[in-house]
Amino acid sequence: MNQTANLSEPLPEDTLPYRVTVEQADFMLPGGIHSFAFAVYEGEWLLIAGRTNGLHNVNNTDPTSNSFPVSQQNTIVYVVNATTGASYYRSLYDPSSLLSQTQIDLLSVTNSLFYYSESKKTLYLIGGYGIDTVSNAMETKQALTAIDVPNLIKWVKNPANSRSAFACLRFTFHPLLQLTGGVMWQSNEHRPYLLAFGQNFDGNYVTLSNGTYSQQIRPIQIIDNGRSVYVQPYDQPVPLPNYRRRDLNVVPIVKKMEKSLSMSYTALSGVFTPSPDPTDDDNTPGAWTVPIEINPDGSSQMLDTNNPNTIGQAMNNYTCPNMGLYSKKTNTMYTLLFGGISASIFGDGSNCNGDPNPQCNCCTAWVPARGNIFQACCNLPFTNDITTIEIDKNGIYRQYIMSETFPIINSNPPVCPTFPPVTCSITPTPLQTIYYFGANAAFIPTSGLPTYPNGVIAFDKLGSTSTFVGYIVGGIASTITDTNCTTDSQSSNYIFKVTISPQ
Repeated sequence: MNQTANLSEPLPEDTLPYRVTVEQADFMLPGGIHSFAFAVYEGEWLLIAGRTNGLHNVNNTDPTSNSFPVSQQNTIVYVVNATTGASYYRSLYDPSSLLSQTQIDLLSVTNSLFYYSESKKTLYLIGGYGIDTVSNAMETKQALTAIDVPNLIKWVKNPANSRSAFACLRFTFHPLLQLTGGVMWQSNEHRPYLLAFGQNFDGNYVTLSNGTYSQQIRPIQIIDNGRSVYVQPYDQPVPLPNYRRRDLNVVPIVKKMEKSLSMSYTALSGVFTPSPDPTDDDNTPGAWTVPIEINPDGSSQMLDTNNPNTIGQAMNNYTCPNMGLYSKKTNTMYTLLFGGISASIFGDGSNCNGDPNPQCNCCTAWVPARGNIFQACCNLPFTNDITTIEIDKNGIYRQYIMSETFPIINSNPPVCPTFPPVTCSITPTPLQTIYYFGANAAFIPTSGLPTYPNGVIAFDKLGSTSTFVGYIVGGIASTITDTNCTTDSQSSNYIFKVTISPQ
C-alpha cells in the first residue's frame, strides 16, 4: 500500500513555461551499468561501482542464494568524454591498480551514497551493498572512500604514465556510513554533509526482506586534508517512521525567502512503505508519496498529510534521472523526473483478464497504449514517462505529465518462461516490446549552463531558444513494465540528450 490512499493526478503540461525533448545520443557506454557513482572533471565523466545486470531477483526465497550475483558487481571504471564521445575503461583487477580484494569490494558496491566536491576534486563514496570476499557474505559497507578524480581518470586512460588506482584513494570507516539506497548532499563547505535516508542491509536478499532503515537525515563532517580523511558526526536526529525510505530522489531546491534566495532540498517519494500484513497480497509494500523538505543543516519536515493541498506523488517514485529549473521571475521551482518506476500510469483503460488493476498481470508486457485515463497500479511498474514537480511561490506542489517520453527503442521479446500468460486473450503477432529506461540511471548536466550554487539551472537565463542541458546515462532497461523476472531486464549502455525549450 502507498503512503496515501489517493494519488494526485498529474496535470497536463500546457501551463508550464517549457517543453522537454529526449533523444538518443550518437555515442553509448562501452557496457551497461546502473546504480553507479559518478563525477565530472574537465568535461569527462568518471563512472564507478554499480551493477552490470538488470533487475535483481525479487522472487528469491532461498536465503543461501544471492539475488545480487557477485559476478555482476561492476568492477570496471569508465571515463567518457562527452564532447567527442570517446570512452575509456579499466578493470579494478588490472595489475597496475595495486588494489587489494577488500578495496575492490568497496569500489564495486551498488547504490552507494556519493557526492563530488569540485573544490577538492574529490568524489566521496559512502556505504553501498556488496560482497565481502573474505567472509563470502553480502553486506552494507560502513566505509567512506575519497577518490582523487583527476588522477583516477589518468590511471584509466594511461596507467603506464600515472599513479596507481590505490594511490588515488583514501579510506575511513564509521557505523553512521553503513547505508545503501540513500542520497548524499552538501549545500556549501560551511555546512554538513547530509546522508539522507537509506538502509543497512546485511546478508542475501529474499522476497520482502528488509534491512534496517535509517529513518534519518544524518549530518556528518568530513575532515579531509588531502592526505588523510576522517568522519566527525554531528548530533543525530531521532529516527521517524515516515522517513523509512530508500531508492528515492532527493533534489536541490531554490526558493525566495523575503529578499534573498534560499538553497535547500526536497525528498520525493521513495520506497517501501511497511506492509500492515505481509501475508496479505493486497497489502504489499508501496511507495511513499508525501515530500519531505530538508534544510542545509539537515533539519527537516514532511508536508502535512491532512492538508488538502498536499501532493500525493503519483509518478516517477523511484530513483531516476532528475534536473532542476528555477524561475526567479515567478519564484517557481521545477524538477523534471525521467522514467524509472511509477505508482500509476496514464493508460487507455484496456484491461485483459478483467483485473481491476491493469498492471497486475503480464498482459501489459507489450507496448501499452499511452492514453488519458489515470490509473493507479497495484505494483510499481517501469515507465518511460517524464513528469515535472512544480513548487509554486506559495509552496504548493503539483505534478505535471510531459508529452515527451524516452524514445521508443525496440527490445528483444521477454524470455521469462511465464510470458505471455496463457490467460491473455490478445497476443500481438509478432510480439513486440520496447525498453523502459530511467530506473537507477543518472542525469549529468552539460558544462556552461547558468546555474545556482546547488546546481539548479537558472531558467530565466536560458533565453527564448532551445538549450541542450545534459545527458541521461545508464540505468536499468526493462522489456516489460511490470515484471518479477530477472531475464526481462538488463543494464543499459544507452545515453540520451536532454533539451529544454522555453515556451
